[in-house]
Amino acid sequence: MSFTQNTLRSFINADGKLLLCNEPFFTHFGCCTEHLIGKSVADVFSSQEDTNLLQAVQSCCQHPNESFTVEMEKHCKGGCNHFRWEVFAEEKGGRVTGIHIVGNYIRQGLAISN
Repeated sequence: MSFTQNTLRSFINADGKLLLCNEPFFTHFGCCTEHLIGKSVADVFSSQEDTNLLQAVQSCCQHPNESFTVEMEKHCKGGCNHFRWEVFAEEKGGRVTGIHIVGNYIRQGLAISN
């Protein structure tokens, strides 16, 4: 996995609450850490575009030995960003203790308006 500035990192606990995120992650979501930390993963990734990512988190809880990849475009003011999200579990004693969600920025494109 890439460790560049374009990597959005987050960690949710077994209850689905966001515990940690790096600066690019909260900047991308237009919030400061106080507004994101403690929120449910469904609240953080709440748009229609995020459905596949939420499904990957659920699958990761059910299959902790597997990692899941989701590619998606996130539309934003002035364009759209294409991300590849890696979702994988952290476990201890056969129990999932948390989920890592790591987004790698792939490219930015201009929005097409009709």
